[in-house]
Amino acid sequence: RRDHEAEAQRISDALQAETSDVARDTATRIAPNARVLLTMASLVPPNELDTFSARVRTLAATLPELRLTCTGPWPPYHFAPPLNAVEAAHA
Repeated sequence: RRDHEAEAQRISDALQAETSDVARDTATRIAPNARVLLTMASLVPPNELDTFSARVRTLAATLPELRLTCTGPWPPYHFAPPLNAVEAAHA
């Protein structure tokens, strides 16, 4: 499990390094299950989508043992605070 999480963190760090200047924010879940190393959602301005996608494809080419998929656009729910945090702030 630790090796799985360490690999996921390495990939996450590489993705963020490649895309941080075009993504406004990124939310990452490391090793959400045994088959998935990580999930990452990024807020990308429409005019930066091509650049962002190209960088993900370039990084994916250096990791042939992985399937790196870039999809979207998706609703920005990944960036909303958890309900319990909202409820605690209003208590």
